[in-house]
Amino acid sequence: MEAQQVIKAVLHNRLTTIVGVPGIGKSTTADFIKQYLQARNRFEDGVELVTLTEPCGVSGLISMMH
Repeated sequence: MEAQQVIKAVLHNRLTTIVGVPGIGKSTTADFIKQYLQARNRFEDGVELVTLTEPCGVSGLISMMH
């Protein structure tokens, strides 16, 4: 059920953040969603999963993507 909610959020907002306490499956859920969207070619430019262990700001996120 959580994966379906996140997929809807990604399709509506594109950039979506999953937050929660350690060990609840955020990374596993995000990886599943990335694979799901890639397999269905939902985004022309592809899908990227970025793991942020600490807040880094927009400039840090942009540099991670390049």
